[in-house]
Amino acid sequence: MRYKIRQEGETACLECGTAIYGRKDKHFCCPSCKNRYHNRLQRQRKDIRLETITALSRNYEILEALLKEKTTTMSLSDLVQMGFTARGSTGTRSSPVSTSATTAPARRSLTCEG
Repeated sequence: MRYKIRQEGETACLECGTAIYGRKDKHFCCPSCKNRYHNRLQRQRKDIRLETITALSRNYEILEALLKEKTTTMSLSDLVQMGFTARGSTGTRSSPVSTSATTAPARRSLTCEG
């Protein structure tokens, strides 16, 4: 027979939402819910890492192809059209703006050092 200990501020299982019986600091109704919850969290973290690594790899391939063509400077909008993911870049360097009266915006230079 299960006794319901909690009276005030009853909590529910973080995974399935059923009422929890037992200790006050208990977060899950059973070990399987605990395992499912933690496995789901780990899977989400792994997916985020995989997306980031994929974006970085794609960006590296684009930049490497541009360097083979001897292209060292390109606007970010042109890179994005080629499939470059700005969110996945690890660094940019702005070109110095010349002192002449030009209306063109400063270009970003993405370089591969290594």
